[in-house]
Amino acid sequence: MKKLLVHCPSPSDATSLYRCFGPLNRLRERIGDRVEYLITDKYNWATIGMADAVFLQRPYKEDHLMIVEMAKNSRKRVWVDYDDDLMSVPHHNPCHNLYGNEETKRTIQRIAAAADVVTTSTPALSSRFDKYNKNVVTIPNAIDDKLFARPAHLPPPIPLVVWRGSQTHDKDLWAYGDGIKNASSRCQKATFSFIGRPFWGVIESLEHQRTVVVDSLDPVEYHSLLTRLTPTAMMVPLFKDSFNLAKSNIAWIEACYAGAVAVAPDWPEWKLPGCVNYKDQKEFAQAIVDAIEEPKIARRQADEGWEYIKENLTLGTVNGIRASVIMDLMG
Repeated sequence: MKKLLVHCPSPSDATSLYRCFGPLNRLRERIGDRVEYLITDKYNWATIGMADAVFLQRPYKEDHLMIVEMAKNSRKRVWVDYDDDLMSVPHHNPCHNLYGNEETKRTIQRIAAAADVVTTSTPALSSRFDKYNKNVVTIPNAIDDKLFARPAHLPPPIPLVVWRGSQTHDKDLWAYGDGIKNASSRCQKATFSFIGRPFWGVIESLEHQRTVVVDSLDPVEYHSLLTRLTPTAMMVPLFKDSFNLAKSNIAWIEACYAGAVAVAPDWPEWKLPGCVNYKDQKEFAQAIVDAIEEPKIARRQADEGWEYIKENLTLGTVNGIRASVIMDLMG
């Protein structure tokens, strides 16, 4: 039996659900008992020596580079995975202080160059890394079709528009604040629900009696909440910059899962069934209004998106790419 040493910075968060322990747990269906996962908080020649290969999710620190270098010195193969362009985190993003300095960018480049394989979530992100490593593989984000089984018959959509995210999206909400306010004022029967940590400037501009803010949730609780809410639309306001252009379409997957149409940018990553694409503030607001005024059409679009996801973007399907990566890695 081969052994894979797994380094995951936050095992229970949403990025682990989509990019680390979520897919690795399901991967057993394809590779059976051919690979065992090792987990430790101490990395040295002894612990690394017990593994045949090492996997690191979104490594960026000098400590992560040291793990990679120890693995290579021990003649172990290395797999690293990225779901965001950490080398392009903009100044307005609260995580810029963490990733934005030149030393961190150089560390990420060195990690990518030393790895035997780099996996990413989008073609745009893969193009960022292929200048540092010739073996870059795109593995799109996918929903765990066993953990999150969408009800066969969702209740009718209610006049609800959902946004989900963290303070890293402050500028995105600020950039589309006028569009959100416009849509809210035109949809007097609709509630606007913000799950996570929305920008206060936008929240303050909306009618408080029709605006709800829900604290960040455990990923499994969040998916459960979405299906209970049965929203009409999920808005995905994104300011156009290099960082956002490389982002994956998880919000669209979650929207279709809940029976909601996704209102998302007119960018390649979002040109999918179940998405209504916008080019500017006006189209953004109109798409939200259209969904609220025609909920049956919005649900039909979401159902079409869900059919596409079931066929192409479940872990049962997408993990075939991971299985090839891991078996090539193990030799």
